[in-house]
Amino acid sequence: MDFDNDLTNYSRLKKKSAPCPECSLQVNEGEEKCHHCGYSFSAVDFELFDIYARKQRRKGIKKGIIIFPIVMFLFYLVFLLLEY
Repeated sequence: MDFDNDLTNYSRLKKKSAPCPECSLQVNEGEEKCHHCGYSFSAVDFELFDIYARKQRRKGIKKGIIIFPIVMFLFYLVFLLLEY
């Protein structure tokens, strides 16, 4: 296994994944059956995977929009207090 290539290949982190309807373990997009339990996915399952991935992405963006300004404000307060 080429670990150097693994560390610089970020495409593996961009893959959409969703929980298997049968065993609830994460399965990557494009797989036809769960490699954990062997459940074969239907067309409805693929639609649900897509909906799940979009919801997770929106959820992450919302968290970033909320948390980033709070963290920046806390840094501002810390540096303001260190100044005195």
